[in-house]
Amino acid sequence: MDIKKIYEAKHYKALFDEYVKNGLYSKDFYDHYSEDDIIEAGNYLKKENDFDYNYTTILMYKKRYLLNPNKVVKELPQEMYMSVALFLAMPEKKEDRMKIAKKIYDYCSTGKISLPTPTLLNARTNFHQLSSCFKFNVDDDLRAIYHSIENMAQVSKYG
Repeated sequence: MDIKKIYEAKHYKALFDEYVKNGLYSKDFYDHYSEDDIIEAGNYLKKENDFDYNYTTILMYKKRYLLNPNKVVKELPQEMYMSVALFLAMPEKKEDRMKIAKKIYDYCSTGKISLPTPTLLNARTNFHQLSSCFKFNVDDDLRAIYHSIENMAQVSKYG
């Protein structure tokens, strides 16, 4: 695979479309971003940031965070960070959304902020569980305790 081609904007757009089609990325993206927005995001990728990660970090990304079905590497760290950033910026006003997504991407891809594991794993997928911790109040009776255990398991399922 030609390293230059995998970082082209059209590669990101093709990967993005394939991942949405196959259910790896959320279909909600298309409600918030146009085709031109996705191409703009692909053009904004800073491929050189991937070369700042050491070998162990790349292995960790591959094993835990990158969505690569059948263990075939398609999504790269910069693409992951951009897709996460686009997802996190969805609630923003349309006119601000891309600017905010790029800012989130810049902070994440350069290590200025570190997102919790559930956010990195789920922010671009159909599993919108993004928090890494939560608090439950449990009544002091057996039925409530077991009901809370089931609820906690459901909340923790994807994070």
